[in-house]
Amino acid sequence: MVHLGDECPVLSPLLPYINDAEQWSHDQIYYHPADVTINTLVAVVLLVASLALLFFGRKLIYTTFFVSGFIVALVATAYLVNLVLSATHPSTTLSCVLLIGLPLLCGLLGGYGAVKWFKRAFVLVGLAAGGAGGYWCYLVLHTAGWSVGTQLWHNDLSFYICLVGGAVLGAVAMVYMREVLLIVATSVTGAVGLVPALAVLALGRINPRFLWILNASDDDSHRKSPYVFGQVLAALVYFALGVLVQRAQQRREQRRRQRRLDRRRQRPRPCAS
Repeated sequence: MVHLGDECPVLSPLLPYINDAEQWSHDQIYYHPADVTINTLVAVVLLVASLALLFFGRKLIYTTFFVSGFIVALVATAYLVNLVLSATHPSTTLSCVLLIGLPLLCGLLGGYGAVKWFKRAFVLVGLAAGGAGGYWCYLVLHTAGWSVGTQLWHNDLSFYICLVGGAVLGAVAMVYMREVLLIVATSVTGAVGLVPALAVLALGRINPRFLWILNASDDDSHRKSPYVFGQVLAALVYFALGVLVQRAQQRREQRRRQRRLDRRRQRPRPCAS
C-alpha cells in the first residue's frame, strides 16, 4: 500500500482500497476542511451518476457508457499506479499527484472512449456492472467472516476474485444478452455506487460509524457491525427499486409504441384510382 500523507485528498467514495486504511477511516474523512470539501464534491457527483444509472440507465445510454468507461478506466489505472508506486516508493507528494491525477485522467479518457466507440461500450457496461456486483458479493462474504486466508495488497484474495470474476462474467453476459441485461447492469452499478455516496454525504454525518462501509479491508474489526451490513442490504433495495422503475418505463414505452402502431393500422387506406 502507498502512504500518501495527510496533505493528500482522500477521495474516499472513489478509491477506498487504494489509500492507506488510516487515511480514509471514519476519523479522517471529515478531519481536514479540504478533505470535507473534496469528498463532498466527489460524493455528489457519484450520487448523481448513480441515480442516473439506477433509474434511467437504459434511456440515458450515452451517460451509461461514459460512467461505465470512467469506472473501469479509473479502477484499473488506480490499481496499476498503486502497484508501481508500492514498488518504487517515491515521495508522498509525487505519489499523491500520480495516484489521484492519473486515475481521474484515465477515467475521463475511458468515458470519452466508451461514448466514441458506441458498439464496443456494452463490454464496459458489463465490466462495471459485474465488478460492482462482485464488490457487493465480497462485502456480503466479508461481513459474514468468510475469507480465503491469503493476503494480497492488504486485502484477502477473495476481494480480487469477486471483483475480477464479477467483471469478467458481466462483460461476457453483456456481449451476448445486452438488451436483456441492460436494466439489470445499470441498476447494479447505480445501487452499489449509492452506498459510498450516501455514506459520505448523509449517513456519516449522522453517525461516523456508517463510514465503516468504506473500509472493508481484511483487517477491519467493524465488518460485522450493523452499520456495515445494513448498508450492504440496502444496496439490494436500491437495486430492486432501480429495476422496477426502469421496467415500468420500458413497459410504458412499449404501450405507446403499440398504440401508435395500432392507430397506423386503423387508418383508412386510400382507394386506388
